[in-house]
Amino acid sequence: QSPAAPGRARTRASAMGNSAAVKRKGRQQEVELVLSELGGVPGCKAYHSSVLLGGTEYSFDISGIGSSSGPQSHGSAETKRVALGPTELDGPALKARLEPHFQPGYYDLLRLNCNSFTDAALSVLVGRRLETKYRQLERAGARYPQLVARLSGGGYVPNSLADGFDLDKLINDLRFGPQWASKGEALGSADGDAAVGSQQVPNATRKGKSLKPLVRVRILPFQDAFEFNFDHMRRTYILPYIQSPEIADPTHGRGLRAGDEFSGRSGRVRFRVVVCEPVEGGLPGADTMVYTEGDPIERTLLKSVTMLPLESSVPLMNGKSPEDFVRPFLEHHSADLAVGQVHEIHGLRFRVVRTEPTAGGGACFDTEVVTKGPPVKVCAVDGCEAIPAKQCREKSCRRPVCLAHAAEVVEMSCLCPLHAPKGWFARSRKS
Repeated sequence: QSPAAPGRARTRASAMGNSAAVKRKGRQQEVELVLSELGGVPGCKAYHSSVLLGGTEYSFDISGIGSSSGPQSHGSAETKRVALGPTELDGPALKARLEPHFQPGYYDLLRLNCNSFTDAALSVLVGRRLETKYRQLERAGARYPQLVARLSGGGYVPNSLADGFDLDKLINDLRFGPQWASKGEALGSADGDAAVGSQQVPNATRKGKSLKPLVRVRILPFQDAFEFNFDHMRRTYILPYIQSPEIADPTHGRGLRAGDEFSGRSGRVRFRVVVCEPVEGGLPGADTMVYTEGDPIERTLLKSVTMLPLESSVPLMNGKSPEDFVRPFLEHHSADLAVGQVHEIHGLRFRVVRTEPTAGGGACFDTEVVTKGPPVKVCAVDGCEAIPAKQCREKSCRRPVCLAHAAEVVEMSCLCPLHAPKGWFARSRKS
């Protein structure tokens, strides 16, 4: 049995009502890229690379994926270490994801080397790629194999086990989930018992620009809104959403993009489009492959959030209350909200003015939504939505402006950009 099988069974256990089977948030570990220069000529330098995960090094050579305490694979060479941020994936999970593709004996100096492994590892851990400047030898070798033969003293012999290895394809595939997850299904072969209409689709219309066909898409639920099991959510919510006219209509459908969010049952069940191919998204069709399994998305939940309209948006409400705009918006918006954010809702703009907890988080069905309060005043300078701190002292103006746009500040007054001295006159007043 493959190492991935237990993970799939554990997640599938939620089909029997075991909500505890959904993966809980693990301890985060810091990710570092480690690099050392091996030599070469200008424009064709060779580098050795590895990754540090919580202080443990992972690298690839002819023996396969190796691990050690600290960057030992670089020996005595001078190293450069680049901090890349935290990840929740641990070392065993990283190896389980990559070992099928980086096996002992498959190493090839140009086509399947340490940098190939590092590139794939960074993609899995932090969603980034190894910069191309560290793959100069591989790129030059693909075009000028005689150069590599000279640099290696004639010692380079292509490894037939690396034939057909495609790093870009592998990294693209890794974005669509762990091995234990299902391989996806074509939208045209989806089950016919999908409960169309059981999810809500945010209103939107495509504006003229044609969309590319969507080759494949991965959509995951939020952990706090996980319902029964993946198969249930796929049939009941995800497939109807993808197949709805608002999304899939060839003329007016807006298609799918990474980051799109939607919900079911008035926000009790929530989903996010995690990744698309092509990366910019596209219009789903019968051949679109849909992936719906993987670790549910974790987030901090809000107990309450206060969102108020900007003063300039109040005249555009046409008799509706702020709640008429904010509540439907929060049914679909699952990304974190933080104080100071401004969100556009049907052409109107609302500011997040308070959250509990104060650090922010995502709205859920039980979040208390507050929309009563005075409209939010913003800086009078066009395009600026910062909180005003001063008022222009010109009697004909009196416009409120933020500190960034205030000149000649005196106590609570200032001069706005329209009345502030400019050019030589401004410099002479300062001197």
